[in-house]
Amino acid sequence: MKNAYGQKIYARGYDGENFLLIVGDGVVTRFEPEDPTVYPIGSSVSAHYDHPDGIVLSERDVKTCGIEFE
Repeated sequence: MKNAYGQKIYARGYDGENFLLIVGDGVVTRFEPEDPTVYPIGSSVSAHYDHPDGIVLSERDVKTCGIEFE
């Protein structure tokens, strides 16, 4: 999966079982409208909304989105 600027998004181990989404040298804070709808860990709003501290997903959601593991 890539962001709006064509940069590849990766999933980096975060807390033992979940994954922080990384792009370039920063974190992914929001998905584009055409991206899959998933809900970050601990959030009541989907990844289509801004998450300033970064998006953390379960392994299942990372796979659903087709994001590669780092």
